[in-house]
Amino acid sequence: MNKKAIPQCSYLFNGTISCNAAVFCSDERFIDESMSFIKYSLNINSFDLIVTAGGPAFINAGTGALMDNLALLVEEHNIKRLVLISHQDCKYYKKKFNNADDDEITEKQLNDLQSAKIKLRELFPGICTETYFAFIEEGKILFKEINYTE
Repeated sequence: MNKKAIPQCSYLFNGTISCNAAVFCSDERFIDESMSFIKYSLNINSFDLIVTAGGPAFINAGTGALMDNLALLVEEHNIKRLVLISHQDCKYYKKKFNNADDDEITEKQLNDLQSAKIKLRELFPGICTETYFAFIEEGKILFKEINYTE
């Protein structure tokens, strides 16, 4: 039997937990940029991560495996800062609202971000939740913080 060597990387494990987390969409067109935005624009070098279709859309349901996973991270990793990112041209939202135009879908995403922020504040008081929307402009992905007044 011929065994090929599997390339391996070795990193030091320091065991610390950053108390940061992020939730964004699994759309491969936005993953690298979302990671870079969090690391370099928000200066968050280490964070727990939930990546799924629709990103933070699952939070408004308030139940389910992803919500259970988020609750586990909040409790066990003492999450203090949570970044939520939605993005333009999201296939999850296009499928969910197949008769809606792009502006209507964006409005639904922004409303979902606001609802998620409110729900997280109720479920996990003391967590700083930040909401961002990634949009495409002149062939570039740009991130805009979405602030809500209450």
